[in-house]
Order: sequence, then structure tokens, then C-alpha cells
Amino acid sequence: MSVDASEHYAINNAATAFNNVQNMSQALRTAAGEQKDPTIVINADAKAPHQAVINIMEAARLAGYGRITFTTSRK
Repeated sequence: MSVDASEHYAINNAATAFNNVQNMSQALRTAAGEQKDPTIVINADAKAPHQAVINIMEAARLAGYGRITFTTSRK
């Protein structure tokens, strides 16, 4: 799951509209398919708003997914 500085979200590199946390939660469930407890990897742009990351974390919680990690990059 990724989010950029303009709050554009993507799941598995596919653009995903953010309407509300409940809809994002359902999108995560759909992307997870048959996986019971997938790891949600959050790749947030350094300038992405803090709330955008919180939205992803809350959507994962609502979906029942507790395994969340973050990616990092070096310049």
C-alpha cells in the first residue's frame, strides 16, 4: 500500500481512491484475497501527510490485519 505527498493511494501499485476508511478497508480485503493475515507494507512518501498513513493503518485494523510494516529508502 502506498501514499504520496498529494494523498494518492495505491494498493499493489494500482491507484485506489480514498473515500473513507471503511472503503479502504474493503479494498485491502479484496486485494488480500484468500490470505488470512497478510502483512500490510506501507510505502509513504516523505512528504505524505501523517493522517494519510493513519488512514491506511486504521483501514488495516478494520480489515482485521495486524501485521503492518513500513518501507524505507535511501537517497
